[in-house]
Amino acid sequence: MSKPRKSTVSIKKLGKTSKKDRLMTDYCESLEYTDIASGESDSASITLCNANKKFLNDWLPKKGERYQLKINTYNWKKDKDKRMLNCGKFVIDDFSVSGRPLECQINMVSKPANSSFSTKKRTKTWKNVTLKQIASKIAKRYKMKLVYDGGTVKIKNIEQKKTEDGSFIKSLCDDYAYGIKIFSSKLVIYSKGKYEKKKAVKTINEKEVSGWNFNTTVAGTYTGAKYSYTNPKTNKTISVKVGKGSRWLTVQGEASNKADALKKAYAAVNNSNEQATTISFTTMPDPKLIATANIKLTGFGKLNGKYFIDSVKHNVSPSNGYTVSLECHKVVQRLPKKK
Repeated sequence: MSKPRKSTVSIKKLGKTSKKDRLMTDYCESLEYTDIASGESDSASITLCNANKKFLNDWLPKKGERYQLKINTYNWKKDKDKRMLNCGKFVIDDFSVSGRPLECQINMVSKPANSSFSTKKRTKTWKNVTLKQIASKIAKRYKMKLVYDGGTVKIKNIEQKKTEDGSFIKSLCDDYAYGIKIFSSKLVIYSKGKYEKKKAVKTINEKEVSGWNFNTTVAGTYTGAKYSYTNPKTNKTISVKVGKGSRWLTVQGEASNKADALKKAYAAVNNSNEQATTISFTTMPDPKLIATANIKLTGFGKLNGKYFIDSVKHNVSPSNGYTVSLECHKVVQRLPKKK
């Protein structure tokens, strides 16, 4: 007889610990962990039993405390099969205590311990640099390790105008169709086009999912873009075009020169086309199902194909077990098309 599947949550405080911190795992009633591919911080919400009111007194959480979270599974694929998902390192953002039932809910986000990353505005002129060099300097400022997986993106000149470092580097990544996230004290930046080319980690049939919902635009994908910018030297408006066909995206932005404008035009088309066909669904957990991975969907008729995972929401609780909910977009041909 097969052993029942089991899932547990591991909560470990980073830095100086007390008895409360060592026992938090025992009080955990549920965990909701959201793994985001790009643009937003990973987040986690923990519900703790507060029957003895300890979280109203000596165990009251403190904003800014840092924790490492893990999800452990047992007998998932077969008997004695043990697996662990490292959710990463998180900072307490806020918490609430409620009753009855007496509970404490802690909300956490994945971000640097130094809050200046998202609060302190800076002004700086970056000249003759690359995206990687800018990211490296920002990561070092906040004691994060940079993980960069992409090509060389040259930037002749760009102004950081009274903007937080976090917002500035995210905006830069958007401009060139790069993904960005923070995971376990690492600043991760990657080429979305490169990651979409990776093989699917798993094939999922329609019979294996529930609550699925497709959304697709009637007009389809953009076939090209017109990008307009003001020449910083002559103050004249210059426009460039990329692609061809009947459906054009019009963009007004900044660029240091024509070559830079072309890169941003391609990025704008590709970023927009990511939302042409999307799907969300709930399925059984699998360690392979992480944000930034690709999957292959079957059993959906003409909507079958390769999809990029934009987010994975993990829900773990003794009463409802363990499920994951995915949000994905269909992988389409990116511009420029290879000849």
